[in-house]
Amino acid sequence: MKVSILIVTHSNVGNVLLNAAKTIMVDTPSEMSCINIWNQCDVELEISYIDKMIQTMDKGEGVLILNDLYGATPCNILFKFLERQSVRVVTGLNLSMLLTVMNYSGLSLDDLMVKAIEGGKSNVFDIKTVLPE
Repeated sequence: MKVSILIVTHSNVGNVLLNAAKTIMVDTPSEMSCINIWNQCDVELEISYIDKMIQTMDKGEGVLILNDLYGATPCNILFKFLERQSVRVVTGLNLSMLLTVMNYSGLSLDDLMVKAIEGGKSNVFDIKTVLPE
């Protein structure tokens, strides 16, 4: 069994990133799914839907939730799930983070969370600093 990955983002951001990642990495090693949170959503309905998704996706190793933006509605909804032992939430989702998670899908929930954060940060830099002289 592996950690399942749930992507919770604004509108269609998660689907776009997941589709891009799948074109780069043809094999999706973990169960992955997206939930799109739209403007004017019913927050209680979204909480219920996310709760059901977590229960469905958790096969015993936990669920890592990747979110696009701290402090916005999708992230604020996820605060409801932080106390669960089998759930970790990482915000600041980017393509590098998603690919890292896919590449290290065999790690434990806590180790995968750390890898996700490292992967998200690893490709954020001034490109001029890596250009050959």
